[in-house]
Amino acid sequence: MRPDHATPRRDLAEPPQATPVATSPGTHSTRGLVSATIATTMVVLPMFLLGGMSVLLREELGFDEAALGISAGSFFTTTSLVSVFGGRLAERIGARRGMFLAMGITTAALLSAALLARSWTTLTATMVLAGVGNGVGQPASNLALARVVSDARQGIAFGIKQSAIPLAGLVAGITLPLIGLTLGWRWAFGLAIVGAVTVIVLTPPIPGRHAKGASPRREGDVPLGPLVVLALGSMLGTLSATTLGAFFVESLVTAGVATGTAGLLLSLGSVSSIVTRLISGWQADRREGRHLVVISIMLAIGTTGYACLAFAQSHLVVAMAGTLLAFALGWGWPGLFFMAVVKLNPNAPAVASGITLMGGAAGGMLGPALFGLVVTRAGYSTAWLCGQPSRSWDRCSCWPVDSACCAGGAAANLAIRMQEAGPPRDPERSSANRGERRRD
Repeated sequence: MRPDHATPRRDLAEPPQATPVATSPGTHSTRGLVSATIATTMVVLPMFLLGGMSVLLREELGFDEAALGISAGSFFTTTSLVSVFGGRLAERIGARRGMFLAMGITTAALLSAALLARSWTTLTATMVLAGVGNGVGQPASNLALARVVSDARQGIAFGIKQSAIPLAGLVAGITLPLIGLTLGWRWAFGLAIVGAVTVIVLTPPIPGRHAKGASPRREGDVPLGPLVVLALGSMLGTLSATTLGAFFVESLVTAGVATGTAGLLLSLGSVSSIVTRLISGWQADRREGRHLVVISIMLAIGTTGYACLAFAQSHLVVAMAGTLLAFALGWGWPGLFFMAVVKLNPNAPAVASGITLMGGAAGGMLGPALFGLVVTRAGYSTAWLCGQPSRSWDRCSCWPVDSACCAGGAAANLAIRMQEAGPPRDPERSSANRGERRRD
């Protein structure tokens, strides 16, 4: 009899690793959401400051657009290499410590840029260091939301949290006329560390699911195959989006727009992306599944925004429409994306986030670097898909930028089909079924 009783007890010990953690009180959840949002803003802010201050940086340090693209790409390269490890590290040490570690790394990168950057090489080195902070901070903040926010509110929570990325663009755009053109770009980097201190003060204790130092278990989560396909879709969608943060201001200035006005237009685009992320998250909480289908539609429509940017130098109204579409829909999907990833991977959300972040970071690495090379050789008109009417080959040569968004949507659809063909098991139900079979 004892062995018969012992087996169900082992089964009953398994579900807690797969069942949702009890939600903390409202204040605890709110503090966790605010700190995760600020942490996400901080870990991507160095890259946006690089893009927002690009005119001043290139003038003082002496490098061209291709070098700017390589600097921005180095940030994402490091993130891509670190993100999977960062996700596993966050699961091991906890979301709170992971966020603190990311803040320390990001602070070091910002201060290094402000105090030590005397050439393009040292500036790029600070972007590499900032990429490490991003690779650790993103999975840790996703884990924090998965642990402190109830399942019914995770859509809006991830919408708010991922709004931190365009918020960083908004901050960078406002910082250019307020600080960059008055005090200098070094002050803009140095003063940004205030956000890291805020995260350390606000972040509450966050409950963990795994024993301290234990390896995260992914039984019952989405298999690795669909996650890799999702990472591919994220890479292709991000490839186009990241060029906005790195080159948008520089492109408009080259087209004849005043530097301060270009920074404000960057802020306008960032606001549109923030609004889209909030609305899509709010709607996700009122919809049963199909989140990846919505992402595919957003990417497809966002493609038209990049096409409109092709005419930025000759038609300002079309350029503004392209800005809104590209930022809002072409770059408004990450909150919904990470929410879907977390919901499909309740056991190890940070690990799954790290895997998919690797793809997004790879797109961020390739996008600015390729864009910068095209700009150097053919100018911004070509890079934004325009080209001169008399040189049709220019227009064709940059269709891959536009197609990347469509390919991202197609890859997301493929992931949906793979997931529907083999949905993850419900660990609770599976464990109960095993217990019933053994009792029978």
